[in-house]
Amino acid sequence: ACEAVIAGMRAHVSNTDVQYWGARAACNLAVNDSIKTKLSVAGACEAVVAGMRAHLSSADVQHYGVRAVHTLPVNDIIRTKFGDVGAAEAVLLGMRAHAPNAGVQHYGAWAVETMAVNDAIRAKLAAAGACEVVVAAMSAHVSNADVQLHGATAVFSLAANDTNSTRLGAAGACEAVVAGMQAHVSNTDVQHYGAWAVINLAANATNQAKLGAAGACDAVVAGMRNHVSNAGVQHYGAWAVCTLAANNDTNTAKLCGAGACKAVVAGMRAHISNADMQHYGARAVETMAVNDTNKAKLCAAGACEAVVASMRAHVSDADVQHYGARAVETLAADNTV
Repeated sequence: ACEAVIAGMRAHVSNTDVQYWGARAACNLAVNDSIKTKLSVAGACEAVVAGMRAHLSSADVQHYGVRAVHTLPVNDIIRTKFGDVGAAEAVLLGMRAHAPNAGVQHYGAWAVETMAVNDAIRAKLAAAGACEVVVAAMSAHVSNADVQLHGATAVFSLAANDTNSTRLGAAGACEAVVAGMQAHVSNTDVQHYGAWAVINLAANATNQAKLGAAGACDAVVAGMRNHVSNAGVQHYGAWAVCTLAANNDTNTAKLCGAGACKAVVAGMRAHISNADMQHYGARAVETMAVNDTNKAKLCAAGACEAVVASMRAHVSDADVQHYGARAVETLAADNTV
């Protein structure tokens, strides 16, 4: 079936129905790595991109085309093949042509995320306008959780380097990510990956300030409060607290005012066995404990006990011990606590 479907798509590039159903069949066939590889060997990457180029005005072809670009790359070989035949450009053309279509934006952003883990394709995506297109999708579909989720994952993938992070910030990514988190506070995945997008964006000082102004401090803390039992939200929430507060007194004050001290400690207590949460929880404690007022809030929330419990539970983890010791040193400095 893999070979037959792709042969049909190649033989009838100009036929909209063949391209739509062919791409849809490829998506449904791709249930495991073996079949995805068969589809690639049969020429699926080339056929899907050719179909998208030939039928830019068809929302159905674009929807299943971008979905196939997301679904098929089980490894970097297939991902690179898609990049070589112009998938980055084709996906963005489809997203631009069908900006009001939530399905195209959802799977288009997911395809961007899938391709952007490859450095060369990430550069192609940025050159073709991916930063701006993804932000436009998030801004146009704030109420759609799928667009917000995969928009956020695309942002954190694209923002893996400072050039893209700067470009994303200029396009409005800081505001878009925060708006998505605020609109979907009950959605665990949006909170988890929204916080991850905040982390990558906030590594850039200009974006760090933009995020603070857009309400990221409150949004991250709200996500942590509403999903205490979810380790992913707590881990990336605590990490986001670290990056937002790093060398930024304004954001640190906003975070503490929003309840970050209590939220981080609650996350550490709820996930004592999770080394990543303990590592970034201790790091967040250290980062926020920059003055006596914050130290008092942290201690009142139980940070001293939480950090010590963390170090006892993860003696063999160097990161937990490193940042646990730093948190202890910062909390105890000047004998204020």
